[in-house]
Amino acid sequence: MTVRAGTFLLLYNLIEATLRGAIGEIRDEISAIPFGTLSADLRKEIVRLFRSPGVVDPHLMQDVSAEFVPFAFTVGVKMSGSVDARSIREFGKTYGFSCNTDNSKTAGGIDLLTIKDNRNDLAHGLKTFEEVGRDYPAQDLVEIVRRSTHYMAEISSNVEQFLDAKAYVA
Repeated sequence: MTVRAGTFLLLYNLIEATLRGAIGEIRDEISAIPFGTLSADLRKEIVRLFRSPGVVDPHLMQDVSAEFVPFAFTVGVKMSGSVDARSIREFGKTYGFSCNTDNSKTAGGIDLLTIKDNRNDLAHGLKTFEEVGRDYPAQDLVEIVRRSTHYMAEISSNVEQFLDAKAYVA
């Protein structure tokens, strides 16, 4: 039972790390791009980030036009245990990458909600490992792992295509 429940923790960490890495790659790529040439959604996100607490003091900027985007990105990517397909689609809309996947292999990412909910229940002590483990037979877990890893692989591929096409430029 413990191993089955632990699968949700491992999967969630894989999903969050994959998304965090993808957003990091996008941020790295666009940090040197002039603000005015970025897509409208990215400009909105950068302004929102720049105005949020935790940004390096803007008075330290020597060249506002060159440093605006990197300064905004000093705020880390906030995920806090809430990554599922819906939140990935929100990141996709904000940053501009596609979240389309082959539903026959990914079920549209529906398993990510199950993974997130079970991870949160375990992390916050709402359910025991035994409770979560007994609810998911091994074969069901194999399917959840297969669909969710396919989903994240396709999202990663979409981000790679987005970066290669320089689709972040307006």
